[in-house]
Amino acid sequence: MSTSSPKWSRKSARRASGARNAALAAVAAAFVAACSGGGGDAGIGLPPGQGPINWGAVQTLATSANTATAPAATIDGNGLVSVLWSQIGMPLPGGGTSTVPLVGAADSSSGTTFGAAQAIEQSGSFSAGDQISDLMARAGTSNTAVWQRRLALNNNMQIGSAAREAVAWGTENIASRSVGTMVEGLTYAVNGAGTRVAVWTEMDVTAGGTRRVQLSARTGTTGWAPQVAISGATEDASEPAVAVDANGLAMIVWRQGQNGIIKSVSFDTASSSPLGIERQVFTLQTGEGRSPRVLALGPNDFLVTWEQTAAGTVDLRATAGTTAGWINPPASVDIGTGVVDQSRLVTGPGATALAVWRQSNAIHFARYTAGSGIWSVARQVNSGQTGTSREPRVAVDGSGNAIFVWLQAPAGGGLDDLFYATFTASNSAISGAFQLDTETTGAVASPSLSVAANGAAVVAWLQSVGGQNNPNVVARFFRP
Repeated sequence: MSTSSPKWSRKSARRASGARNAALAAVAAAFVAACSGGGGDAGIGLPPGQGPINWGAVQTLATSANTATAPAATIDGNGLVSVLWSQIGMPLPGGGTSTVPLVGAADSSSGTTFGAAQAIEQSGSFSAGDQISDLMARAGTSNTAVWQRRLALNNNMQIGSAAREAVAWGTENIASRSVGTMVEGLTYAVNGAGTRVAVWTEMDVTAGGTRRVQLSARTGTTGWAPQVAISGATEDASEPAVAVDANGLAMIVWRQGQNGIIKSVSFDTASSSPLGIERQVFTLQTGEGRSPRVLALGPNDFLVTWEQTAAGTVDLRATAGTTAGWINPPASVDIGTGVVDQSRLVTGPGATALAVWRQSNAIHFARYTAGSGIWSVARQVNSGQTGTSREPRVAVDGSGNAIFVWLQAPAGGGLDDLFYATFTASNSAISGAFQLDTETTGAVASPSLSVAANGAAVVAWLQSVGGQNNPNVVARFFRP
C-alpha cells in the first residue's frame, strides 16, 4: 500500500487480520448509524411501512422497434427525464422515419408524460446493416450519452456522443476507427462541471496488435480531445471502467492479461501532463479478477470493486485510494457462499457508495462509508423471491435512499419480469419486492435505472409482446 493517508493504514491492517469478517455482528450494529447520515426518507417518497413507489403508468416509447438497442435512462439536475435507444424507424425531426438505425430520445421536462421520440443523429453515411451497441447515458450539467456504431458499408467503427442542450440534443463524434480495428468495452463518466471522459479498448486486428485501453476527454466547449492509449502494450486489456472527480481528475481501471490482473491509471484532464502511473490495484493478487468498477468519492478519492476468484469460488473485493496508491489488502464485500457476478457500483451522498451483485441466484448489496472505511454487512435485496434473479441495477438519491431493479424469473422457470425494491437510509430498512412491468405475454430485458438527487426516478426496458417480432421500448417514472 502506498498512500499518504494514515487512516488507510489502520483499515488495511484490520482487514489483513480478518477482524472485519470475524466481527460481522458489530458491523451490522453500526450499519444503521452509518446510513443515518443520508438524511431520512425524503426524496424517493418512501411511504411508511416501505410500501411501493407511486410510479406513473407504463409508457410505450417505441412499438415493435426494429433492431432496438437496450435503452439508456437518465435525469439531470433540472429534472429533465430522458430515455435514449436506437432503432430502424426512428421518427425524424422533419417528419417520416429512418430507414437506418439511429439513436433517438424521448424527454420529459415536467409532469409525468414523455414527449414524442425523435432521432438525435443524422443518417449520414449510415446503412440498415449498421450495428449500434454500448449505448449509455449519464447526467452532468445536462443529460449526456455515448454509443458505438459499426458501419456495415466498410466495417469502420465510430464512437459517438450527445448532450441535451437548451431545447434539443446535439451530437459529436468521439473517434472514428478504420476497418480492421476492434473496438470494445465503451464506457464513460461525467462530473458536475460537465467534464466527460470516455474509455474503451482497441486492437488492430490486421496487425495482430495488443488490445489497449484508449481515452478521450471533453472539457468546456472545446470538443473531444484526440484519443490517448493509457494502458501498457505487453498484455491485452479488457473491461475498462472510469470515474472523474469534481476537479476533472479521472481514474481508469481495467482487467489485464489472461490472469485478469486489475490495473489502474489516473488521467488529469486539467493538466498538461495528464497521465499518471500505471498500478496494480491488488498488489498480491493471485486469483483471476474481472468486472472492475470505479467511482469518485471526493477530490482524488476513489473506490474500486471487482470480482475475484478465490478458493474455488468468486468473491466481491473492494479497495479505496488516490493517485498515490491503493489500500492493500482489499476488503471482501460479500459474505456467504456462491459465485458473485453482475456487480455494479454507484455513488451516494456524503462520500458513500452502494455495491449490488448477484450471488446464488439472489440480489445482494452493501454500503460503503468513506469516513469509517467500512463496508456494511451484505444483505439480500429480493427476499422472498424463489426464481432466478439477474441483471441488478441500483441508483441513489441525495438523501442516501436507493432503488434496486432486477429481472426475476418465476420459480420453476418462465418469462422474466421486472421487480424493484427500496432501501431507506435513515433506518436501513429494505422493502418487499414489487413488480414494475405489466405485460403478461412477453419477457422483460435490458433495464436501465436513474435516480435524481431530489428522488425523481426513471426505469426503462425492452418489453417483448406476444405476436410481435420486435420488442417495445417502455418506461415508467416518478416525480416526488
